[in-house]
Amino acid sequence: KKRMKLKILDVSKGKKRMKLEIPAVLAAQLRGQTYQLGGLLTEMRQPKQLEYRSLHDFMNAPGPLWEVDESKMAPAATSFSDEFLKVMGTPAANLAYGRSGLLHLGFRALDEYATRHAGLLPAFADAAAAAELFEIAKAINASADSGAVVQQLDDRRAVLMQLADGARATLSPMCAIFGGIVGQEVVKAATGKFYPIHQAFYLDELECLPAEAPPASERSAAAVEAAGRYGSQGGGFGTSLVA
Repeated sequence: KKRMKLKILDVSKGKKRMKLEIPAVLAAQLRGQTYQLGGLLTEMRQPKQLEYRSLHDFMNAPGPLWEVDESKMAPAATSFSDEFLKVMGTPAANLAYGRSGLLHLGFRALDEYATRHAGLLPAFADAAAAAELFEIAKAINASADSGAVVQQLDDRRAVLMQLADGARATLSPMCAIFGGIVGQEVVKAATGKFYPIHQAFYLDELECLPAEAPPASERSAAAVEAAGRYGSQGGGFGTSLVA
C-alpha cells in the first residue's frame, strides 16, 4: 500500500484531517482526484502544545478555571448583576464568581489550617474550626492579586463552612469519581487521543449533604470512632445513617 493525500469531501465537514490508504496499483490513476466514498478512513489527530504553570504559581494565581456546574455560581452571577456582566464570558468570571474559584480558595485555606494544626484538618461538627477556616480564607483572599480575588465571599460562607465540616471524610463515591478521572487521564497520556485536564479541576457534591446538619452527638469523635470503617459516612451524614 502507498500513502497519498486526497481531498476529503463531506467526511468531517472540514473540521478534521483524515488519512486514506489505497492500493498502490490504483495510486497512479487516482492521483489528483477528489475522494468521494468508500475505503477505510483514519482520523489524523493534530498535535497541540499545552503549557502548565508550577503548582506554586497556580495556587497563588490560578488563572482560568473550568466551571463544572454554573448553577452553583455566586449570587451576582446567577442574577446577572452589573458587577458580573463586566467579566461575563471571560476567564475571570469563573475565578471571581464561580464555584471553582471558591473551592480553590477553600483548599488553600485548608492547607494553611493544617499547617497551623500539626497537619490536622478540621474535625467533624467543629464550629470553631470551621469559623477559623473561613477567617483564613478571608485573609488569603484579601492579600490576593486583583485578578485572583474571589467575590461575594461572605454571601457564600456556607460553602466553606461545609468544606471545613467534612474535610476529614473519605467517601467511597467521591473516591470512585476521583479514581475514574485519574484513570481517564492515564489513558489520555498513553494514547495521545484526547487532551488532558488543563491545570486543575474542582468538583463538589455538597448538595448530597442533609438539609439540616445531623446532631453533634452523632458526629462526635467517639461516635465516628465507634462507626469503624463507616466513620467518614457517619461524620458527614450522621451515625444513624450507618447504624
